[in-house]
Amino acid sequence: MQSINRANPYLAEIIEILDLHLQKYKGDSDQARDHLSASDNDWLDQEILHCMTDCRYFLSNYYAIKTEDKGSRVYIRSGILRKFSTMNSDV
Repeated sequence: MQSINRANPYLAEIIEILDLHLQKYKGDSDQARDHLSASDNDWLDQEILHCMTDCRYFLSNYYAIKTEDKGSRVYIRSGILRKFSTMNSDV
């Protein structure tokens, strides 16, 4: 997985931990989320809400565009939020 230069330098570590947790449950986001601590679930809900309400925060932490010297491919590294997101009106 390629590293993204995030505005929040702590997100890379947190996302890596959540990715490993999701892999433990073979990509089943419902089961993975059920087995997170209450504080981890709260953090996810707040992070999803923050991304939904602050475009700049989302773009500076989860969206990356490769530089020309590495090609102009665009990729998004926000799958963990999408996978864990409840995406309901409570978030």
